[in-house]
Amino acid sequence: MTFFFSLMMYYITIFVNKGEKIILTSKPVLSRRIKTIATNKFTLFAIALLCLLVGITAHFSSNTRQLQEASAQHDTYDAYEYSILSSLEIDDFVDFSYGLDYDGAIAITEVHYILVDYERENIECDITFIGTEIVVVEGVPGVEAVEIVSEVYNGVQVASEVGNRSLVVPPQNLQVIVGTRDSAYVPSGVMIWPLDRPVSSGFGNRVVLGRSEFHSGIDIPAPTGTPIVAADAGTVVFAASRGNFGLLLVICHGDGLYTYYAHLSRFGVTVGQEVRQGQTIGYVGTTGRVTGPHLHFEVVQGGRRLNPMNFLPRR
Repeated sequence: MTFFFSLMMYYITIFVNKGEKIILTSKPVLSRRIKTIATNKFTLFAIALLCLLVGITAHFSSNTRQLQEASAQHDTYDAYEYSILSSLEIDDFVDFSYGLDYDGAIAITEVHYILVDYERENIECDITFIGTEIVVVEGVPGVEAVEIVSEVYNGVQVASEVGNRSLVVPPQNLQVIVGTRDSAYVPSGVMIWPLDRPVSSGFGNRVVLGRSEFHSGIDIPAPTGTPIVAADAGTVVFAASRGNFGLLLVICHGDGLYTYYAHLSRFGVTVGQEVRQGQTIGYVGTTGRVTGPHLHFEVVQGGRRLNPMNFLPRR
């Protein structure tokens, strides 16, 4: 029965004769024959009003049942939504939309917002040493929206599939300066002997050709052409002839520390070149003021000449 129950009586045929009995016959829609006998028009009106009230009651009763069913379906959806949310990772965010299928199942579209990892971009730099990394741009994850379309019936998921995927916020890549300079060119701070031979003249005052003078370094005699190595890693800052030093080569080791190699016969490196500790940088000679082939070796720090023996390992 529905709200329009009274209209279902459209088959009713009413014969009214004044002063006579009124007989109503009907062919109802609900496959049931109704026959009512009334004695006057007032009775007929009362019957029609009763039918109308019954129809209204049936209509609202039907609506109430539908609302109760929809509420139960919604409660089922709420429970399912809670179970999904409780299983999400901390960096997931989810939106829900749902609708009722023709068979009573709930069609749910979950939109998950998932973090997208950023990539690393290396920027090679030859002025920083290998192993040195400098972050110039921090990496920031992006956000991707992923649709999960599910079908839930009586609180049970019966089907699920991945829908559309879209990048909501693109990730910002991590940018890092990576050093390519060989760390072997980094001064160790501990020197080695430039020539593995005995010292013939030490640091300090000495007498040369009957004259007393200050000797600013040490002399290490060796045959002409003997290889000379760098006492420590550094950069060649001078390589040329210079007065009594003859062919002079100077290496900078940083922090105002320099080593001098004098009386060379020739150079093995050039100005601006980085050298490793122990690398051949030149050869013993007799250029400048000398009495024989040897290496004159000095250590200078902060403009002051220091005793090289304080920097070289004991033998």
